[in-house]
Amino acid sequence: MNNYCIFEEAYEVLAQLNSTLCGIKKHDYALPIPALSNATIGQHVRHIVEHFKKLIEGYPSETIYYASRPRNLDLETDPTLAKKYILEITKSLEKGNKPIQIRTQSEAIEKIETFYFREVMYNIEHCVHHLAIIKIGLYHLHIEISDETFGVAKSTLQYRETTRK
Repeated sequence: MNNYCIFEEAYEVLAQLNSTLCGIKKHDYALPIPALSNATIGQHVRHIVEHFKKLIEGYPSETIYYASRPRNLDLETDPTLAKKYILEITKSLEKGNKPIQIRTQSEAIEKIETFYFREVMYNIEHCVHHLAIIKIGLYHLHIEISDETFGVAKSTLQYRETTRK
C-alpha cells in the first residue's frame, strides 16, 4: 500500500464522519445516550478529532503523546466546530513517513518506536471503531445512516465481498 492509499483511507473515514455531522442536530450531538454508557456522539467525535490532531502536532518533534489531549469540551457540543477541525486535519495530515516515538503512560515503557504512516493507520482504525459506536448512538436516536460502510473496517468489507462470491 502506498502512502497515497493510506491518506485516501483517512480522508474517506473523515468524510464519513463529516457527512454524519451534517445530518445531526446540535441537541442530538450532545445528548447522553444510555446505550453508550451515557456518552454522547460529540464525545466520540472529540476523541477522534483530538487523536488525529495530536498526531499532526507531534510530527515536527517526532514525539506523539495521545494521552495529553486537551479534551476540548466545545468539540463535544458543537458539530460545526468539529467539522472545522476535520477540515483542518484533512488539509494537514498528508506528510512523509518518518520514525516517531509514542509516549506512553506506562511505567514499564516510556516510549514506543513507530512510524508516521503506522500512526496514520492506527488513527484510521481508531476512527472506524468510534464510528461504529457513533452508529449505535445514531440508531438509538432514530437517525438513519445510508452508508453501509459507516463504522465498518476495510478488512471486514473485503471479507464480506469475498464471501458473497
